[in-house]
Amino acid sequence: ALRSERRAVREPDTILIRAVYGGFVASIAVHMGVRPDDVHAQDPRLGATADPEWRRLAQVRQAAIYLTNTVVDVRQARLAHVLGLTPAAVCLGLRSVEDRRDDPDFDALLERLTADVVCALARGEAA
Repeated sequence: ALRSERRAVREPDTILIRAVYGGFVASIAVHMGVRPDDVHAQDPRLGATADPEWRRLAQVRQAAIYLTNTVVDVRQARLAHVLGLTPAAVCLGLRSVEDRRDDPDFDALLERLTADVVCALARGEAA
């Protein structure tokens, strides 16, 4: 009974985290010239790192995870659970994004998306 009670409490949290992550995927995908549906359709657990298209879609996913973690303050372990990834995969993705922030264009994109979310929150547009 306690397990089902805990799941019921977390369900709205899960929906909100997925919605925020999905919004970030959509925004980043547009800027990186990929379709958000392709990002969502890709199985991140395949680890097809030799495939350039897989890597490109993974970069979108990793950036969305990064922004969900840093801007919305969703813990890494919670993100891993909600997205069906291992905590190690989330950690590696976050590290990869940090490394890519040396690219001024990529860093500017993340800063712009962060500012958009902060502005929306300040206006009360996001739950």
